[in-house]
Amino acid sequence: MPVAAAGSRTCTPADATFTTDSVVQGSTSAGPFTYGEVDLRHRDDNPGFDDTFKGQFFRFTIPSAVQPFILSYSDQPPSGTCQVFNNLNGSNPPITIQGPLDAGAQVTLQGPNGAKNASLSGGQFNATVSATGNYLTPGAYTVSAPGGKDVSTFSASITIPASATLTSPPLDAASPVSVTRSNGLTVLVGKSGGVYPD
Repeated sequence: MPVAAAGSRTCTPADATFTTDSVVQGSTSAGPFTYGEVDLRHRDDNPGFDDTFKGQFFRFTIPSAVQPFILSYSDQPPSGTCQVFNNLNGSNPPITIQGPLDAGAQVTLQGPNGAKNASLSGGQFNATVSATGNYLTPGAYTVSAPGGKDVSTFSASITIPASATLTSPPLDAASPVSVTRSNGLTVLVGKSGGVYPD
């Protein structure tokens, strides 16, 4: 969470998107706010992988009791630090959902392996674009939608880099490796054509 300097009530956010906590707090009293999220995920199903394309669009407000603390929920912790949650699923900001946004009938994902469409319903979409995990390969991807009553036409691009490859122990091995906690485990990951201990 953001920590104020001694004798000060002003916190310095770690996320450069926010200038000061007062800017964030001042904006939270406005609203309602609109929110959009698009996720591309290469998931380990153990065994095997799948690739999913999902997202949501909705309108929300921030309860007045939470507004002074909203930076603690929205700020990103600096690299090398950690966050603590009181459950196994992390923590979502305590916001009040006002309702879904109409962003059109479908969202399109275009990438090196062709185009995939996902139908929008109730401001959400969720599609498996590859049941074998072969769609999300390194390269450039574009997400676009024609828009609807609440969300105008949009297009956004991202480049997915080559990911590290686990070479030892084997990924999704039929016989899991037996590990003695006190002895540790050496993991080898291939990076840029080489293999390095990680």
